[in-house]
Amino acid sequence: MLVALHWLFSVVSFYWHPFGRIVKGEEKLLVKDGEIQWDNMRRSHVGKHDLELAIRNTGRPARLEDIAEAHFERSGDISVITRERDKKLRVIDVAVSEGVQNVRIELVEES
Repeated sequence: MLVALHWLFSVVSFYWHPFGRIVKGEEKLLVKDGEIQWDNMRRSHVGKHDLELAIRNTGRPARLEDIAEAHFERSGDISVITRERDKKLRVIDVAVSEGVQNVRIELVEES
């Protein structure tokens, strides 16, 4: 019975968006320009530790100030969009053997 209800709800949600919003909810903005939106955090039942875990899971070292936006998605996941920082690119050309090969090293400094 539960499987049939789940299938029915998913089909109705696919064809009628307002029903999907009722059943699945809506995404909520948790962080905007490095500032936590505490009202949305409470409504989503997301703690600060959950948010910090999602930030760490981006794979980049990031602080709260580095976050442009974080959303609590309808699926229950937290998606994080980091800010683009000013990057300085330095290029160094190294001759490995004269006339044979050059190695180009690009160094990126984030400020």
